[in-house]
Amino acid sequence: MDWTDCIDSSQPATIQCAEFLIANLIRAVVGLGVLALFVMFLIGGFTFLTSAGDAKKAEKARNTMLWAVVGAVIMVAVYALMKALEKFTGVNLLKFTIPT
Repeated sequence: MDWTDCIDSSQPATIQCAEFLIANLIRAVVGLGVLALFVMFLIGGFTFLTSAGDAKKAEKARNTMLWAVVGAVIMVAVYALMKALEKFTGVNLLKFTIPT
């Protein structure tokens, strides 16, 4: 089934159309996560540069960047775990499909 079958207004929507909806939702969530990491690094870097020797601001900036790194590590670890499970089970976990 192709995604163009789901946008045809003369045909009723089927459960197969949920594949494309969920795949796009997952893609959007990952994109927003990457965007959030980038923004956290920008905020942390800007705060660090403008701390002007203030220890509290510098510590806050370091913590912001630390949590951004922790978030990036978690995202990479989840991806690696899913690839490892795919390797062991033979099931493609990174491609959402509904069997027909």
